[in-house]
Amino acid sequence: MWGPAVHRTLLSLIALAVVTITVPGRSDAQIRVEANGNLGYTIVNPVDWLGQGAFDTERLVHGGDVAVVFGRRYGRGLQLALDFGYQHLLSYKFIQQGVPQAYSADVYRAAMTTRFWFNEGLWFGESGFGAFRFDDRTDPSITAGFGTAFEIGERLSIPVRARGAVVFGGTSEIGPVWLSTGLSYRLRS
Repeated sequence: MWGPAVHRTLLSLIALAVVTITVPGRSDAQIRVEANGNLGYTIVNPVDWLGQGAFDTERLVHGGDVAVVFGRRYGRGLQLALDFGYQHLLSYKFIQQGVPQAYSADVYRAAMTTRFWFNEGLWFGESGFGAFRFDDRTDPSITAGFGTAFEIGERLSIPVRARGAVVFGGTSEIGPVWLSTGLSYRLRS
């Protein structure tokens, strides 16, 4: 769906953001690795998104993601996160030649988000853009959320957040919303 020019532009923006936040010699650069599990619900009109004949739709979202987070939680309070994950968005059935056939919408997703920390690093808001890779296509998306992180050690914390996305498909939008939690490990300070 996206052409080579868009891919080059996105890669250039990611590289520029990473270099800006993690310039060698800066004492305030941090890198974190996060792993999260997700559980939520998909907001979608099955007939608009899947077509006539879709029935018995189960919209439970579940999956997980990993992220690399650049920047400090304190100070200027700005972090860049590159996250990659898998999500099961929904299951549904179609009647084909008089027989119900079961299908599911499972995706791999990638996003670049910016986190803005508030209240001395107690809460964050995040927003960004990305893509959801379905079996037969890749659709662009925007993502937003909010959350916090509970410190459980010098380098370890538990991020907890609520997040949602709007995925722009060929026929209509689909909107997964989910809660996630996991572990975050600081690689360097």
